[in-house]
Amino acid sequence: MRTLLLLIAFTVLGGVITACGGEASHADLEGTFFLHDRGEKQELFRIEQKDGQYFLSEKKNGPGWLEPQLAEPMQASELEEFIGSPVQVPFVGLKSTRLAVMKMPPGWEHQDFSTVTGYWAMSQLGPLPLHKK
Repeated sequence: MRTLLLLIAFTVLGGVITACGGEASHADLEGTFFLHDRGEKQELFRIEQKDGQYFLSEKKNGPGWLEPQLAEPMQASELEEFIGSPVQVPFVGLKSTRLAVMKMPPGWEHQDFSTVTGYWAMSQLGPLPLHKK
């Protein structure tokens, strides 16, 4: 009986670990991203998939969105060049001509930058911790 209970417990635990530890895909980056700025949500951009390609649209300074730009997969070597060290964790990223967005494990840190959600962007302003709708 004890052996049966242990077998069931390990099977359930294995399923939980598999479900939580699955690799990220570019589809995880689809959605609208925003900053928390002084308690308010500030929309920055959105990523959409169309015909097997990803497109990034930045928020205008007024209502609406700028014209979508093609967003291509980001390679680990590109991220390593930006942060100046090897990437030791799984990640997925998309880049456009103006910015790149990544999903790292939640709580990822590098030097004095950290992201609670795992989502962040590289921009002309530097790294930005993001939240996703």
